Amino acid sequence: MSIYRLGMPLSRRQHKSLTRFVLDQNNLDDDSLSEITAALSDYSSLGSLCVMGNQIRREGCLLLGTIFGSSALCLKEVDLCRNELDDEDLQTLAAALTNATTLQRLSLSRIH
Repeated sequence: MSIYRLGMPLSRRQHKSLTRFVLDQNNLDDDSLSEITAALSDYSSLGSLCVMGNQIRREGCLLLGTIFGSSALCLKEVDLCRNELDDEDLQTLAAALTNATTLQRLSLSRIH
Protein backbone atom coordinates (compact mmCIF):
# COMPACT_ATOMS: atom_id res chain seq x y z
CA MET A 1 0.00 0.00 0.00
CA SER A 2 1.42 3.38 -0.87
CA ILE A 3 1.83 5.92 1.90
CA TYR A 4 -0.66 8.22 0.17
CA ARG A 5 -3.31 5.51 0.21
CA LEU A 6 -2.66 4.98 3.92
CA GLY A 7 -3.14 8.66 4.75
CA MET A 8 -6.74 8.80 3.54
CA PRO A 9 -8.23 6.16 5.86
CA LEU A 10 -6.28 7.61 8.78
CA SER A 11 -7.73 11.06 8.20
CA ARG A 12 -11.29 9.71 7.82
CA ARG A 13 -11.30 7.55 10.90
CA GLN A 14 -13.85 8.73 13.46
CA HIS A 15 -12.41 7.22 16.65
CA LYS A 16 -8.96 8.70 16.90
CA SER A 17 -7.45 6.85 19.85
CA LEU A 18 -4.14 5.87 18.24
CA THR A 19 -1.28 6.35 20.73
CA ARG A 20 1.74 4.98 18.82
CA PHE A 21 2.44 5.06 15.08
CA VAL A 22 5.37 3.07 13.70
CA LEU A 23 6.56 3.18 10.09
CA ASP A 24 10.09 1.82 10.41
CA GLN A 25 12.13 1.15 7.27
CA ASN A 26 9.47 2.04 4.70
CA ASN A 27 11.48 4.37 2.45
CA LEU A 28 9.56 7.35 3.78
CA ASP A 29 10.89 10.66 2.56
CA ASP A 30 9.96 14.17 3.64
CA ASP A 31 6.89 14.24 1.37
CA SER A 32 5.65 10.93 2.77
CA LEU A 33 6.16 12.18 6.33
CA SER A 34 4.16 15.29 5.45
CA GLU A 35 1.28 13.17 4.14
CA ILE A 36 1.24 10.94 7.22
CA THR A 37 1.49 13.74 9.77
CA ALA A 38 -1.32 15.64 8.05
CA ALA A 39 -3.49 12.53 8.38
CA LEU A 40 -2.49 12.15 12.04
CA SER A 41 -3.01 15.79 12.99
CA ASP A 42 -6.38 15.08 14.65
CA TYR A 43 -5.07 12.20 16.75
CA SER A 44 -4.66 14.08 20.01
CA SER A 45 -3.85 10.83 21.83
CA LEU A 46 -0.80 10.17 19.62
CA GLY A 47 2.20 10.14 21.93
CA SER A 48 4.81 8.27 19.89
CA LEU A 49 5.94 8.58 16.28
CA CYS A 50 8.57 6.15 15.05
CA VAL A 51 10.02 6.68 11.58
CA MET A 52 13.32 4.88 12.10
CA GLY A 53 15.38 3.80 9.11
CA ASN A 54 13.72 5.96 6.47
CA GLN A 55 14.85 8.88 4.31
CA ILE A 56 13.76 11.80 6.49
CA ARG A 57 15.85 14.92 5.86
CA ARG A 58 15.69 18.68 6.38
CA GLU A 59 12.09 19.25 5.24
CA GLY A 60 11.00 16.46 7.54
CA CYS A 61 12.80 18.16 10.43
CA LEU A 62 11.00 21.42 9.60
CA LEU A 63 7.72 19.52 9.57
CA LEU A 64 8.47 18.06 12.99
CA GLY A 65 8.92 21.62 14.26
CA THR A 66 5.38 22.38 13.13
CA ILE A 67 4.11 19.26 14.83
CA PHE A 68 5.96 20.08 18.06
CA GLY A 69 4.30 23.50 18.08
CA SER A 70 0.84 22.09 17.45
CA SER A 71 -1.61 22.09 20.31
CA ALA A 72 -3.48 19.21 18.63
CA LEU A 73 -0.65 16.69 19.01
CA CYS A 74 1.23 16.01 22.23
CA LEU A 75 4.10 13.86 21.04
CA LYS A 76 6.17 12.53 23.90
CA GLU A 77 8.48 10.33 21.84
CA VAL A 78 9.96 10.63 18.35
CA ASP A 79 12.35 8.09 16.88
CA LEU A 80 14.47 9.28 13.95
CA CYS A 81 17.22 6.65 14.28
CA ARG A 82 18.94 5.49 11.10
CA ASN A 83 17.80 8.41 8.93
CA GLU A 84 20.50 10.14 6.87
CA LEU A 85 20.47 13.42 8.78
CA ASP A 86 23.43 15.72 8.13
CA ASP A 87 24.59 18.70 10.20
CA GLU A 88 22.16 21.13 8.53
CA ASP A 89 19.27 18.72 9.10
CA LEU A 90 20.23 18.46 12.76
CA GLN A 91 20.44 22.25 13.10
CA THR A 92 16.94 22.48 11.66
CA LEU A 93 15.75 19.84 14.11
CA ALA A 94 17.44 21.62 17.02
CA ALA A 95 15.60 24.83 16.13
CA ALA A 96 12.34 22.87 15.93
CA LEU A 97 12.88 21.50 19.43
CA THR A 98 12.20 24.94 20.91
CA ASN A 99 8.50 24.17 20.32
CA ALA A 100 8.68 20.64 21.75
CA THR A 101 7.08 21.27 25.12
CA THR A 102 5.68 17.73 25.49
CA LEU A 103 8.62 15.80 24.01
CA GLN A 104 10.30 13.53 26.55
CA ARG A 105 12.41 11.32 24.28
CA LEU A 106 14.09 11.94 20.93
CA SER A 107 16.07 9.04 19.45
CA LEU A 108 18.80 9.88 16.95
CA SER A 109 21.23 6.96 17.00
CA ARG A 110 23.09 6.04 13.79
CA ILE A 111 21.95 9.09 11.83
CA HIS A 112 24.99 9.58 9.59
